[in-house]
Amino acid sequence: MRPVFPTKTFVNHFSIATGLYPGNHGVLANAVYDTEMGLLKYSYDLFHYNESTIPIWTANEMAGKTSGCWWPGSDYEYNGVSCMFTRSFNGSVPFEERVDTVIKWVTHEKTPANLVMMYFEEPDQTSHPYGPDSIQVTNAVASVDRVTQYIEETLMANNLQNRVNVIFLSDHGMVGVPISNIIDLTLFLATDICKMYGTSPVLQIVPNDPSDESEIFTNLTRAAEQNGHFNVYNQYDLPARWNANNARRMGPILAVAEVGYAFQDLLIDFKIYEKNLNVPITNQSIYGVHGYDNEEPLMNAFFMAKGPIFGKDEQIETIDMIDLYNLFCLILKIECYSNDGSNNSSIWNALFVP
Repeated sequence: MRPVFPTKTFVNHFSIATGLYPGNHGVLANAVYDTEMGLLKYSYDLFHYNESTIPIWTANEMAGKTSGCWWPGSDYEYNGVSCMFTRSFNGSVPFEERVDTVIKWVTHEKTPANLVMMYFEEPDQTSHPYGPDSIQVTNAVASVDRVTQYIEETLMANNLQNRVNVIFLSDHGMVGVPISNIIDLTLFLATDICKMYGTSPVLQIVPNDPSDESEIFTNLTRAAEQNGHFNVYNQYDLPARWNANNARRMGPILAVAEVGYAFQDLLIDFKIYEKNLNVPITNQSIYGVHGYDNEEPLMNAFFMAKGPIFGKDEQIETIDMIDLYNLFCLILKIECYSNDGSNNSSIWNALFVP
């Protein structure tokens, strides 16, 4: 499955939920600099750049049905409507306990949820400090395997296996970046001339004085040509296929590292991993990074589905993440609100039981 750019967590989770490209829904990073509102981290404002955005859980509620979400952005109202059941992210809650919670939503006596969305932070969380090819990530994948089995067993225990359709998704891929591939942009810019927002491999660069924008862009472009492992864009020349053009939340200058490279902001994370996780920093250190060009194969996500409407052993070609919104609407039998995904249901016909 092809994610959207940047291949970051909140960006893709909100595109899954809305069927919109990031340039339209406005969640262009896990934290963005908004030219009107300043730095936005996880908040109502981050997810409400476009007030006409209707996430799938809101569309479901507006159709008179019940949504239950443990999903980035779902703990806020949209169009004045909230999920019937919500939980904010809390990494200390065991995966099995999360499953038990949402099953209670589905089996609720008065308002059973017909749509549930859940987020599990593994193996992403372990990949960042240890690298995607580490034994620690192999173990994290095994833990996700176990919770997948637990979901199936819990559905069977509640006689739901023939009534519930389950879709398993990832939001992006992951690449190992050696410490030797860190590019320090501060070597090319005076530290008092601009601020950098976001995280590798995509940094949003905002001049302290707008009159310095041209000089900063020229210096970084020259540095990119010399280094050969990153590119620099202004807000008007982003590749159109990214569908990320949003001057308010992506401009004015964007630095994007080549796959396998990252910027100096990761050095801060390395020190945190060393202090909190006892992961030593050495010349052989490799860390997990995502966010690269969504056309890069290593950024691909996956899509798996099982349930009464899905055929067995069926396969489809590469799909785009923004098309999922329309799939959800088909399954839920609700109206699809305006989105950027394909409304051609034939994309999914190969999956469905005739």
